[in-house]
Amino acid sequence: MTAPGVVLVGVPGAGKTTVGQALAERLGVAFRDTDADVEAADGRTIADIFVESGEPEFRRMESAAVVRALAEHPGVLALGGGAVTDPRTRGLLANHRVVWLRVGLAAASQRAGLGVARPVLLGNVRAQMKALMDARAPLYAEVATLVIDTDALAPEQAVESIISGLGLAPPLRERGHADHDRGGGTVGAADMGAAGDGADEGATDDGADVAADVAADPGADPGADPGADPTADAARGDAERDSWDRPEGAPR
Repeated sequence: MTAPGVVLVGVPGAGKTTVGQALAERLGVAFRDTDADVEAADGRTIADIFVESGEPEFRRMESAAVVRALAEHPGVLALGGGAVTDPRTRGLLANHRVVWLRVGLAAASQRAGLGVARPVLLGNVRAQMKALMDARAPLYAEVATLVIDTDALAPEQAVESIISGLGLAPPLRERGHADHDRGGGTVGAADMGAAGDGADEGATDDGADVAADVAADPGADPGADPGADPTADAARGDAERDSWDRPEGAPR
């Protein structure tokens, strides 16, 4: 059995795909996303699966995808935001190095809802994000080996914080960069003695988390937030999108 070197968890907009791809490249390993696995296996987008087959069927497919990926993928693995709601998945993650990419409400809403076209995030993005964060935070904390706050970090800084926090060794040719920008983002690291045997967002990000809300209220005002400053939000979003958007053509 081959186990992932690092498993990433977090809400939409936390940076699992952006950071995961950069981390995999830095470590010289492959990147894999279980949301992309589900879509590839079924032939439908996550949003379509939710609408046509319902959330329970999607969660069944997601759980199976997670089991397969944890057993066979040796690189960096990103889980869908809701994967941790499955007790079986949380049990399996106890044997792996799991990094919770934690993000604040404002940054998550900007990255996931306003950065690129994501039909499954129509509606009040901030309200949806807050509900997800409140419900999922205890579950992410339960499985996390390391917690990284990504709000103030560029993706490259988040990568360095993960490498430092987990004590990972990048490929020899890269080790000269190991101390670059390694600050500010590491909240805490658990004992690595039980970390397991792993090696020392143009597309939807975690569409499963919000597709049900969209199906229930398809006419909601996109991104509506009466207390928000649109000018400030737009400026902040422009800056964040420069470094956090998924590259065009990345897995959905």
